[in-house]
Amino acid sequence: MMELLNNPWITHITITVLALLLGMYVGQTSSHDMELAEELAEEVSSLEEELNSKQAMLAQLDLAIDVARAELQDYREGKTFTLIQTEVLDSYERAGIRLSADILEELLFNKQLNTVTEIKHFIETQRANWKLENTKKI
Repeated sequence: MMELLNNPWITHITITVLALLLGMYVGQTSSHDMELAEELAEEVSSLEEELNSKQAMLAQLDLAIDVARAELQDYREGKTFTLIQTEVLDSYERAGIRLSADILEELLFNKQLNTVTEIKHFIETQRANWKLENTKKI
């Protein structure tokens, strides 16, 4: 046995084989660790994307809440139309009918109109009156 250890070629081959086996073991461990690290990096990336989308959604919801609060405050102070009035005005807008500022101002302060029919009747009456006023000859 001592003769084998004294032979430089045998010693060199033995060290090479041991280094190769050690390298293979470390390589397997490293590749497994690298795969795990890549999987974790992908998961972190997807979680960051999800977090960014949730933050954007939260910002949109915050903005919507702020707008709703402002609209509620305006409604309470009488600075805006009721929901039914807005619905009727939207139908006029979709139909391409423009209303004068005078009619809109009167409608804004006329909160006792509670149905679509009443609001449409009020607007049509005001439009007829407005048309008559503007067609008078001087």
